[in-house]
Amino acid sequence: MEKQIYNNYSDKVRPKLKKGQTVVYELLGPLREEYFIPNTDLIKINDEPVQIAAIRRIQPDGKPEFFNITFQARSNCRIILSGNSARDAKLYEFFELCNFNKSNENRDENAKAIFKRYDREEISKTKRSDKKIQREAIRLAEDLSDDEVRKFFEARGENPATGIHTLRDRIEEFAEKKPEEFLKFSNNEDSQLLTELKIASGRGVIVYDKEDWKWKFADGTEICKVKRSANVDAYKDLVDKIETKTGAKILDTIRKGIED
Repeated sequence: MEKQIYNNYSDKVRPKLKKGQTVVYELLGPLREEYFIPNTDLIKINDEPVQIAAIRRIQPDGKPEFFNITFQARSNCRIILSGNSARDAKLYEFFELCNFNKSNENRDENAKAIFKRYDREEISKTKRSDKKIQREAIRLAEDLSDDEVRKFFEARGENPATGIHTLRDRIEEFAEKKPEEFLKFSNNEDSQLLTELKIASGRGVIVYDKEDWKWKFADGTEICKVKRSANVDAYKDLVDKIETKTGAKILDTIRKGIED
């Protein structure tokens, strides 16, 4: 087991993304097809050097699995983080502390600023901004491959066997009416994971046993338990399980089941 060298700081300085909160970050400078952000940085907290990293999970051998952070032109070089996502909360912590964020008041001024933070309300103030987001969503929908279009509807529990031209009309209509929701679904790593899990469920690779409140593989092997509540979100508990140390192996098994 490797000693954890990253993110060794107290909760007092740990940025927290609140439930229901949405934060938007935008790449500085001209739009690019894609721009990769370093997932580690060296900052100072109380004048002491601290190594930080955008860590998705700690693997069974103790090694961290890092996020791949990319600003993409197809999403207008913006990254939208939601307080309702465990994955986004981890990224928010890194974004707020790193020197690459021009909006970080405690950043090293000698470091290169790569992006800045916006408030969603500020972005949505004008109709022009809304139209720009809508155009981006429609353009992204038009650029999707036939297979990506089918997976989008399959993940939503709809029959992807409908004619592709009909599906394309519907996805472009969805992007036009709900552009921000569509962009977040298309560019968010958590949404892509949820898509895989819903496809796996639809194809019988995994099964949610409502009576036992458990996720299981098709052979009955238990994956995880689901918290009993009136407003249960079974997929959330499954995603949380995949974020744990044993999650990588579970996800690998699910993906193999989808491919078979």
